[in-house]
Amino acid sequence: MLKKCLLYLTSIITLIAILGVTACKLPSADEMRQPDYGGSTEAEVAQAVIDDIATLFDGIRAGDTEGPITRTFTEAQLTALLAQKVSTGDGGISSILINIESDAILMACELANEGETKEVVAEFTLTANGDTVALTLGDFTWGGLLASIVPAARTAFIDQLNSGLQTAMGDTEVTMDAIPVPEGATVDNIVLSEGEMTITGTVTAEVLTE
Repeated sequence: MLKKCLLYLTSIITLIAILGVTACKLPSADEMRQPDYGGSTEAEVAQAVIDDIATLFDGIRAGDTEGPITRTFTEAQLTALLAQKVSTGDGGISSILINIESDAILMACELANEGETKEVVAEFTLTANGDTVALTLGDFTWGGLLASIVPAARTAFIDQLNSGLQTAMGDTEVTMDAIPVPEGATVDNIVLSEGEMTITGTVTAEVLTE
């Protein structure tokens, strides 16, 4: 009996150790880089990005900008944009923080699931496919637990992201697997480096005037 108890305890301790090591693959929100807004407010940074894109589109409409278009976004800009634009209603995502690494984008946020709200840290990769962009969820923790321990939280997180995309694009069929680019435009390449994401694509004046 004692031997069985010892084996049982050893198994539990080993499992906890394995889970602990694996869960440490993703940082907590406190361990991630905090956004540097350079003396501006979050709202001001978000609005500056929107204004820059609007100026770019105005140039395309006027015929002043042609050919491939390249834009670089910092993790602080993406954090500000998402924090300002994402709904934080019941069951929603809030307290968003973005870090960009050379191989993935890390997102920390608060997620409500089955009456509990806990910190989520998720790893994403982006793939440009010309007329679509794929956003793929990789490693995921909820309250420090691996996705395999709390699969319902992972499902809730994906559902929230898909719901946000569908609302933003006015299309209930859109999912992270294939986010459509407007007809006449392309997203040809996405390059990540520490703290930055550079997107290269094309867009015509006709697309912007529709």
